[in-house]
Amino acid sequence: MNNILRIAGLSFTEGIRQRVIYGVFAFGLIMSAATYLFIPFIGFDVCKVVIDFMLMSISIGCLMVIFFLCMPGLISDIKEQTIYFILSSPVKRSEYILGKFLGFSMILFVCLIILSIPAFLMIKLYIIKYPGYIAVHFGWHKLVLACFFKFYSAVIFLSVVFFIWNIIYSGVLASIASIIVYLISQNISAVKNITMASKNMSIVSQKLILFVSWIFPNLGYFNLNTYASYGVELPEFYIAKIFIYGLSYISIAIILSIFLFKRREL
Repeated sequence: MNNILRIAGLSFTEGIRQRVIYGVFAFGLIMSAATYLFIPFIGFDVCKVVIDFMLMSISIGCLMVIFFLCMPGLISDIKEQTIYFILSSPVKRSEYILGKFLGFSMILFVCLIILSIPAFLMIKLYIIKYPGYIAVHFGWHKLVLACFFKFYSAVIFLSVVFFIWNIIYSGVLASIASIIVYLISQNISAVKNITMASKNMSIVSQKLILFVSWIFPNLGYFNLNTYASYGVELPEFYIAKIFIYGLSYISIAIILSIFLFKRREL
C-alpha cells in the first residue's frame, strides 16, 4: 500500500508541474469569457444553456488532461526509462499500475475543481442576471452531482486508457484507439436505443450493437446535464446504479491492465 501511495504522490506531483494544468485553467477562463460574451445572444433558456455549456467545458478539460498529460506520462515512463528505475526497487507491477492510476485520478480531481470554480461563478452570475430563465426546481446540489459524474466518467475513461496502453505499445496508435473508444462510448447508448427501436435492423446487427454496448463503457449514463439544467430530481436508485456500474468497469479495466502489464516485456 505504501508503494502505491508513493507512486501516486510522485505521479500527482509530476503532473501538477506540467503546463497542461495551466492550460486547463486558461481553457476554463476562455470558456467562461465566451459564455459571458455570446450566450446572451441566444435569447431563450439562457441559464439552461449556460449550465450545459459550462458542464461541457468540464468534460473537455478532463479529456485534455487525459490526452495531453496522462497518456504522455505513461509513454514517457518507458521512453525515458523511468519505469525501469521504479520497478528495480521493491515495487510490484500491480503497484505501479494502481499508483499511476490513483495519481492521475487525483490530477483529474484537481482539474475538476479548477474548472468548476469559474463555471459555478458564471452560472451564479446568470442566475442573478436572468432570474426568469432559471428552472423552477434548480438546485446547486444537482449541479455538484453532475460535476462529480463528469469527473467519474473521466476516471472510467482513464481506466480504459490504461488498458489500451497495455495492448497497443505505439503512443500514436494508442491515442487514436483511445479517441475511437471515447467516441463510441459517448454515443453507444443512443445508437443502441435507435437500433433496438428500428424494425428494419437485422437480428445480427442488433446483437452486434448489444455486444458492443457491453464491451465499451456507456459514458452516456454519466451525462447529467439535462437533470442539472432543468432541475430534475434523480432517483437515488439510478445514482447508485450508475455509480456501481462505473466502479465495476474501472475494477475490470484495471485488473485486466495489471494482468497484461505483468506479462509485458519492457
